[in-house]
Amino acid sequence: MKTGGACQGGPCCRESGAIALGQRRDRDSSVAPTSERSTLDRALTGGNVSESHGRALSRALPPSTRNSIVSRTQLLNRLNSAHHTVVRAEGGAGKTSLVASWFEQAAGDDVSQLWLSVDESIRSRASFLHAVVQAVSAQVEQRDGSPLHTYLAGAAGPSHVPALLVEELALASTRARLVIDDLHLLDRSAQEDLVWVLDHAPGLQLVVTTRVPTLLEEPVTAARLGVSVIDSDDMAFTRSELSELAHGLSHGFTDREVRELHEVTHGNVLAARIALSALGASRSRPTTVAARRRLVNELGAIAAQNLMPVFHDQNELEAALRIALIPEVDVALARELTGDPNVENTLARFLRDGVGVSRGSVRHPVFSFHALVAKALVERATEVLPPDAVHTARLTAVRHLAAHGDPVDVIRLLVDANEDDRVWPYFARQYSELSIHRGEEVIRILEALPDERFTRSGTLAIVLAIMLSERETKLSDRLLHLVRIGLARIAEAKADTGSPGRLLLDVARFAGLRAARRYVEASDAGAQLIEQLSTLPASVRRDAESMTNAALVQIVIVDELSGRMRTALAHSDRLVNDAHPGRVQHAMALRAGAQAVLGLMHDSRRSIDSMGESGTEAWRTSIPSAGWHVARAVQALETGDGVAAVEECRRTESDLPLSEHWPTMLWARGLARLVDGHAALGADELAIGIDRHRGRTLSARSASRLTAIRADLAIASGAFATALRHIEAGPAGPELELTRARFELSRQQPEKAVQTLGAIEQSVGAEPRLYSELLVLSAAAHSRLHHDVDAREQFERALAIMHENGLASPLSKIARSEVVALLAAVGAPEDLAPRRDPFAATSPGEYLSDRERVVLSHLAGGDSIPDIAGRLYVSVNTVKTQVKSIYRKLEVSSREDAVRAGRRRGLLDDCLHR
Repeated sequence: MKTGGACQGGPCCRESGAIALGQRRDRDSSVAPTSERSTLDRALTGGNVSESHGRALSRALPPSTRNSIVSRTQLLNRLNSAHHTVVRAEGGAGKTSLVASWFEQAAGDDVSQLWLSVDESIRSRASFLHAVVQAVSAQVEQRDGSPLHTYLAGAAGPSHVPALLVEELALASTRARLVIDDLHLLDRSAQEDLVWVLDHAPGLQLVVTTRVPTLLEEPVTAARLGVSVIDSDDMAFTRSELSELAHGLSHGFTDREVRELHEVTHGNVLAARIALSALGASRSRPTTVAARRRLVNELGAIAAQNLMPVFHDQNELEAALRIALIPEVDVALARELTGDPNVENTLARFLRDGVGVSRGSVRHPVFSFHALVAKALVERATEVLPPDAVHTARLTAVRHLAAHGDPVDVIRLLVDANEDDRVWPYFARQYSELSIHRGEEVIRILEALPDERFTRSGTLAIVLAIMLSERETKLSDRLLHLVRIGLARIAEAKADTGSPGRLLLDVARFAGLRAARRYVEASDAGAQLIEQLSTLPASVRRDAESMTNAALVQIVIVDELSGRMRTALAHSDRLVNDAHPGRVQHAMALRAGAQAVLGLMHDSRRSIDSMGESGTEAWRTSIPSAGWHVARAVQALETGDGVAAVEECRRTESDLPLSEHWPTMLWARGLARLVDGHAALGADELAIGIDRHRGRTLSARSASRLTAIRADLAIASGAFATALRHIEAGPAGPELELTRARFELSRQQPEKAVQTLGAIEQSVGAEPRLYSELLVLSAAAHSRLHHDVDAREQFERALAIMHENGLASPLSKIARSEVVALLAAVGAPEDLAPRRDPFAATSPGEYLSDRERVVLSHLAGGDSIPDIAGRLYVSVNTVKTQVKSIYRKLEVSSREDAVRAGRRRGLLDDCLHR
């Protein structure tokens, strides 16, 4: 193109018959209208030029950002990385301040930056193009013959500007960045010219702010130009950003105040600033939760009223009020709410006016008002619409949304409609999604309710208790109070046995016990629930299972947490064909973990293999994967790879604070350290882990398992007094009794060990891990008593059970020397013996008599032979004979070696000789 000549392919081309983007054949797009042209002519001649240029300069400067407190790093990075960006949000959302901050930070020598604020005076095509030229002129030194000088000299009209601008940008020595604030004020024809420029000037980066969707966001245009959109949801302050803002104002806002402000303002920038300023200016901020929430709500309402749109007529206002009662609507629901067959036109006007947003898919779009606009409209609706109309609208929406709508929206609608007893049936069916992804939203809805609502509806109290239990490691008084209320109301409720209503109440009862972590009671209630389900008629059962399958996963969990592993496996069988893939995966992980704890290692391996790659990395680091990690850790230690077992346990450390499976994970890690020969390290790690979880709930069986491994680590470390303290103080359980028998063997008391083991044999018969360990210990005890036939029989049974189930670790639970002797006695290869020898200190040697053990304790105390004789009232020769016997039995030749061997074997524990 020659300067001043006709453009080649630009918007002014008419001679070739081509129409550039933004032109229409029914108007002469190459020449501005006469009135517009004369105005421009006047502006470009004489004294009016400087006046016009001054107005352009004011529009070409971004607002100051020196008072900005919040560093919105994530959004700024998005602006940096995108070629073109549309920042679209409602008024007061902070669009301009965000882009101004980016504009200031992005300045550099290699780019020319242009800022243009659109107002009513430049919304027409010609005025806008003129303003663009002046903005460019303010940044770029104009010279005779430059493309834009053609326009400034009056030799070209507004319609030539896009092509001239493209040529000017091509000649520029630096890249160009253009920001247009409030693009929504522009006529469509001006937006079409802008798109044409972007198509032909690849070096130009554009960032715009707008309240409504623009031409840039139309799918074909956005894809072609690479347009990124930052919308209302992105613009809303996160809680951490609001906290940053609050603390930056130096008014001493608490975290609770910030959380409440975020809930009420929905993160809207303007509303948050108004509320923070008002609260900060208050001489005495309210101290109670209720008073503070009241004040915050009032401030939120003020901000919302400032954003209230102006409606065209009364019909449009009433439609807006009814639609605003629902979080989001599609056209069908909006039509049913308003009775208007053409309501899609009304929704389109709301979108054009920038008071709402359209989401969903192209085939099924949904409309919602911006959060604060909706807040103001809802308050107005409850004032002017009849209560019955409001109630009917909400229930209409529930019916419409129950099957495929947002579950949090449905719960909010039921709560707003005071249909509290209907919340539980819906919640029970949606439990998986709500508990995993939407818990905090449900809590916010329910925690705002007065206590009398929970007293009146026990199941509503259970819903809130369930959601609180998902985030509380140590149960709060609030949660326990809700459970007490809920269980009391459920017990009073009337429903026929075997009816769907009775089933719903029984599921709620189970859920309440589960939330309160009353594991054994919850397991009993779960078993009753499954029994009840099996007695329902087939037609009713199918519908009930859609609700109870989510509860069934929880039943399996409480079965495991209460120590009923076999019951957990039986119940998990019912989930194999569940249609929900997340529940199936969770159930299989639980199943694999339970099998590993029981010692069914072949079955556990099959369960792990059936899970394939076990989902995404996100799932492998989530709480539902705990059983999977337990299974993998135990598999590793059973194959002798203690390092891999510990590493598998370590991967769950970040989840342990929230996981109820923490006792099992600590047990698995402690067992791995024990089998791998690092008992002292394992004891220290376990002590730290238990202290970290002090005050958390665990069942008696879990406590027995955890205490047993702790005592075993102490025995293997030679800390016999510590081991005895754990054994005596621990809860009754088969694991701890096995450890007691091991301790008795270490004290050279095989008769007691046999008695201890005999008392629990029947209780561990169904658990291969414990039963094979019991048989190994029993074989060792009988061998020490020279009951060789019994010892061989017990050991052969142990080896058979271990081989059948893929176990190896039970052989590590006695001294390796005893394992080697027993293997030889039954004709088994010695390579079955464990590589490590964690319980070497418990190897028998020859037994010391009670008197010899007393003499050894005096030797350890430093007493001389005559001193010992005097204390024991025997002759010196008698003591010398006993000392010689001690040396022979301990296979040593000096006092120091005898004391050292005695300590290693646990014969010098002061606590044991009191």
